[in-house]
Amino acid sequence: MQTRETRRSRSRIGRRRPSMSFLSCAVALLAAFLAARPALAQFTLMPPTSGYFEWQYSFEADVGNQFPADINSGGEFEVLDFDIGVGIGGPISQNFRIWLDTRYGFANYGFDERPGAAGCGCLRGEAWQTIHRFDFSPGASLVLNDAIQIVAIVPMRWHGESGAERNAISAGIIGAVNLRIGKRFAASLGIGVQSELEKATSVYPVVSLDWQISNQWRLTSTGSPYQGGGGKLSWTPAKRYWVSFESGWDLRRFRLDSGGGEDDGVGQYSAVPLLLGVGIGLTEGSSVTLEGGLMVAGRLALEDSSGNELQDEGFDAAGVIRGSIRIEF
Repeated sequence: MQTRETRRSRSRIGRRRPSMSFLSCAVALLAAFLAARPALAQFTLMPPTSGYFEWQYSFEADVGNQFPADINSGGEFEVLDFDIGVGIGGPISQNFRIWLDTRYGFANYGFDERPGAAGCGCLRGEAWQTIHRFDFSPGASLVLNDAIQIVAIVPMRWHGESGAERNAISAGIIGAVNLRIGKRFAASLGIGVQSELEKATSVYPVVSLDWQISNQWRLTSTGSPYQGGGGKLSWTPAKRYWVSFESGWDLRRFRLDSGGGEDDGVGQYSAVPLLLGVGIGLTEGSSVTLEGGLMVAGRLALEDSSGNELQDEGFDAAGVIRGSIRIEF
């Protein structure tokens, strides 16, 4: 999230052409996010935390569709996503800032079993359908000086199928240190602890990055205060227009109801997005973006109510398109 202070700082930066070494480093970092995919199940890449130099309010809505993809054991599936979020944050005193991000999302999975398909049918037909997600993430930061902030976030999530009766809540805490080096580079390093559905509580590293490579090129981390995330390299040829490439790790783990492929079990979706996007800035802090690309290295998993794996299937690369609007005031 960009603060007004960040945007004012960026507007004062003179126009300079990015050196090849800067761009090479940015591309290498983005490639590292993708190469580290297996480890990202125990890793969080978050967006940069806002400084909240004044009170801010935000509204964001996202919609996306993953087109049909073949499942290795037979059949196919597609996913329609919708997500809406509201945020508020601001200073309580000169050195203490607080914020609250809330989100609701649903993902509708459409499974289709092809006649004559071989293999287990538990990931075809009615494996799971509509999955709901409620996120509630309060946070606070203590500003020690212009370069250092100490940040704490308490992410809480309910993630389950319609009608799920067993526990679908995961929660934890993140502690991190925000470091700002000059006007162009900021990063956060920290540790997160989070409970998991039918798995042991995990402890994982937390990283965020905001590197204004030049007036036109920027590298940022993306995601949320939950495991997974990615990186985005943006090029801004004009003041209110930009083009981006994004990759990372999309991990979703949710409770199932008692009427599907496994009573009160756990479903999991994971994939690596490779996305090209374009964005238009409407006003200061408000924008519309459109992204398209592929979901690759995808997997679907099904577990019983105790977390024992029943099936783990790969699926073919699938086309995806996403659109979002963000309003900040």
